[in-house]
Amino acid sequence: MEKELAALKRLQRLDEQLAQLQRRQEGLPQRVAAARRNVDEREERRRQSQERLHHHRLEIDRQELELRSREEHIGRLRQQLNQVKTNREYQTLLTEIRSLEADVSRLEEGALEAMGEADELAAELETLRGGIEEAQQEVRAVEQAVGDEADSLGSEIAGLEGDRRQVAALVSPESLAVYERLRRGLGGRVVVPIVNELCQGCHLPLTPQTVSELLTGRSLVTCHRCGRILYLDEGAERQGPDE
Repeated sequence: MEKELAALKRLQRLDEQLAQLQRRQEGLPQRVAAARRNVDEREERRRQSQERLHHHRLEIDRQELELRSREEHIGRLRQQLNQVKTNREYQTLLTEIRSLEADVSRLEEGALEAMGEADELAAELETLRGGIEEAQQEVRAVEQAVGDEADSLGSEIAGLEGDRRQVAALVSPESLAVYERLRRGLGGRVVVPIVNELCQGCHLPLTPQTVSELLTGRSLVTCHRCGRILYLDEGAERQGPDE
């Protein structure tokens, strides 16, 4: 039974190594996905900046059109000033011209401000385009690294699976079935030592009968509480329960 317990412990170590490698393997696509999300986020920021720039340019065009309209109107009114016959008509036209000139001044300021913002957005857009190219390069680098790691992990896992088959062959079908059932049901370590007559799986005390059976070493012993396969801790003294 000692050899079978040793094989079960080795089998458990192999399963732990395999589980760790498989977790790393399962995490590989997430690294690629994170790199691609970075590209998508940058693309979205670029799209938003492009949209804002488009709106700013439309606003600049609208203001320039309105500005030309006001200036043309002012020109027509100035021509009319030379044709009016009364001071009242002259003052009315002059008031309208001054109002339009104020509008022109406001529109010019707005257009200048919009053009400044458009220039900033255009510069931001160029920066974002550069960032997107860098992020795309990062995706390619991550994909290459992940591909290399996937190949390495695949080879390592295949080697450990081969070792596992060899070790599993050293365990009786009955004991192996118990081990596999426990791993499926409990997960984690299912072959555990006893220390001070405590199961190191559930950390509860064992019955004297269980300890006695374990000390004889004639059969596979499981914890009557959690069902885990037990073995004597290597640092513990091999002594009977009555000694």
